[in-house]
Amino acid sequence: MLTTRGLHGRPARTVITSVCLTLLSAGAGLPGAITAQAPRLLLDALPGAAGSMTATSFAIAPSPRAGEVYLALDDGVHGAELWRSDGTLGGTSLVVDLTPGPAGTTFWMNAQVDGLWLLVQRPTGPELWRSDGTATGTARVLDAAGLGATTLSMPQLHFADGSFVLEIDGELARSDGTAAGTRRLGVPAGFAYDAGGGALWVLEGGLREVWFSDGRSANGQLVATGVGSVAAAFGGLAIGSSTPAGGTTLTVLGVTPAPQATLPEPVLFWKRGDAILAFGTTRLWSWNGIAAPVLLGTFAAVQDPIGAPFFAFAQDDRSTLFFPDDGVHGHEPWWTDGTPAGTRLLADLTPGPASTVASPGFTVEGHVVFWAFQPSTGNEPWTTDGTPVGTTLLGDLEPGPDSSFVDTFSGAGGIGFRRVVLPITTSAAGNEPWVSDGTPAGTRLLGDVNPGPASSGQPYAYWTWHAGTTLIVALDDGSHGFEPFAIDFAAASAPLLGGCSGEARYLAHDPVLGTPWRLEASHVAIAGAALVAAPAAGPSLVGPTCSVQLDLATSVLLATIVPTANGEWTGTYPLPSAAGLVGLRLVTQAAFLDPTAPLGVTIGHAWFATLGL
Repeated sequence: MLTTRGLHGRPARTVITSVCLTLLSAGAGLPGAITAQAPRLLLDALPGAAGSMTATSFAIAPSPRAGEVYLALDDGVHGAELWRSDGTLGGTSLVVDLTPGPAGTTFWMNAQVDGLWLLVQRPTGPELWRSDGTATGTARVLDAAGLGATTLSMPQLHFADGSFVLEIDGELARSDGTAAGTRRLGVPAGFAYDAGGGALWVLEGGLREVWFSDGRSANGQLVATGVGSVAAAFGGLAIGSSTPAGGTTLTVLGVTPAPQATLPEPVLFWKRGDAILAFGTTRLWSWNGIAAPVLLGTFAAVQDPIGAPFFAFAQDDRSTLFFPDDGVHGHEPWWTDGTPAGTRLLADLTPGPASTVASPGFTVEGHVVFWAFQPSTGNEPWTTDGTPVGTTLLGDLEPGPDSSFVDTFSGAGGIGFRRVVLPITTSAAGNEPWVSDGTPAGTRLLGDVNPGPASSGQPYAYWTWHAGTTLIVALDDGSHGFEPFAIDFAAASAPLLGGCSGEARYLAHDPVLGTPWRLEASHVAIAGAALVAAPAAGPSLVGPTCSVQLDLATSVLLATIVPTANGEWTGTYPLPSAAGLVGLRLVTQAAFLDPTAPLGVTIGHAWFATLGL
């Protein structure tokens, strides 16, 4: 058991109890209403009805400069080019004209790795650029013509020496950013996984082969065929390969001896906490890479006719909502935490053997929101916290049997762990921005930007990014065309920004008073510390997309994080049994000492927790 101490030398248990009582007496940290303003026009970059955000300039990305975002705007003079904004008119300006003159640049993809990387199309062909948020710090890295190629991709992996992996004409290559330093690896295009020491595994685009490359030579090797699913797990790459009998062999590459298990049917699997959830055609297993797979449940059907599991989304890195058919209730929402006892039916939304038609959803503030059809309400959003009593209708947004609509695959924008802004379509308002914290009381229309049934948004292209506590989104109010609009959140209600690492590396489940608080970390290669505190008044930016969400003045060290060789860590913290603390909201966050990070520290995502019994 870990012994921890508070930041001022007092026992951590005493400090956390004192902090909780103080917050409770002040009424702080308790759930409250969302305080977000209606969208406001940030900039009319191209006066008139045409709008500055067109199909070729509908790109928004986080900026390397703290509290800013990148926009791709066409002001009618420079064509579609790179702009930046801090959420104010005075702080919005052109960064650089990549293609001088009115022709403009086409922005295909972007990624945030030690600055912003941009894949663009100019008259000379596809090019890879990098920017630090300033004109002088924006430069071309590679161009296809200079490599004698016709296509390029965004880098997939970045190494400590500054080199990276990308696709060139359908083949993977490693590059130092120069034509002379770019060498092909003899591996077909696919998704690359870091194998350590500069080596990599590659899942070929057809999802059937895994290749290995040493990352230096053109001697790529085919190491597995018939692959149906992969996941970075247990310190290596877990792959699922079909067997002659029609089952699946799970193998972990890069680990000696290689963990292996065999399941009797085809499966698709995902990493969940310190285990893998394997969704078969009729069964669901959990495998930790050590013991034999654990059967979580047997059903009439788990997968749909095309072989994908009926699932919606994960509440966190361990708990998952899915929609199997148990042979009695049809396809209905089920929940699993990776244990047989924690795998349960949440609700029979369509009573009897008939199935509920549902669509994948999103996670917000400890809830999973999904759209489900009911004859009386139509297709509307539901919410669940993983319990039957907590599985309820989020709102009948289109009253009566008619349905509201949202595209939760490509339409969800501005997702944080506390709030989400969604383009939802109703007959009265058209497609407009809504905000939700995963509860009925916290779900509402932000504003009818294009009044009446006309729409201001596009259900299949909804780009939002954070500039501090402001969200910037492309909307059309019916007069200006698509232009950048800003949604201002009060600091206490602002959506969370991402962690410096870009990974949800630290998890803390809602604690139960009088029991040990289970803390977890995954995909961790370095030591760190887990902290708990009152929620901060607003996020403190410590990097381009990194924020501290807890109040440092009330922070308490819960535990030190020392990961295993598999990159996993689990700790517990005893909580007092005090009924007066029920409902108190705290925020937990982890900090890792990372010498490769620009600030020397990697901050994990913040997770909000509510004390309960």
